[in-house]
Amino acid sequence: MAEAIYGDVGGVLLGPEADAGLILILAGENAGEFKSYYELAGGPGTEIGIGIERGRIDYTGDADKFKSSMIYGERKKAWLGAGEIIGASVSGSWGKTQGGYVISTSISAGLSICPFLISVRFNEGSLYPF
Repeated sequence: MAEAIYGDVGGVLLGPEADAGLILILAGENAGEFKSYYELAGGPGTEIGIGIERGRIDYTGDADKFKSSMIYGERKKAWLGAGEIIGASVSGSWGKTQGGYVISTSISAGLSICPFLISVRFNEGSLYPF
């Protein structure tokens, strides 16, 4: 079972990414709480786009010790997208936290402009409380 689920809206401009969203905590001391966040990241990329994202967050440590504060902080993200004008992508991100790693997997859909039918991106950034 995931420790949290989330949804956000955001955009990417070649490499830099910015998102804002809402997380529902499912495990640990903050279970049942909603937390808002924004994300800023940078790295290489080949597309310009806006979209919505839905994902899950897993914690490699003891789920009973999971805290919402573990979600915020530095992370690395890689994703694969496809489509021209209307596109979809899958992504994964990971960041070290207290007692383990926070790992996110997600799907997204939106509008994009890319010189290639397939886009691959990697960036590094941080999630902040909003």
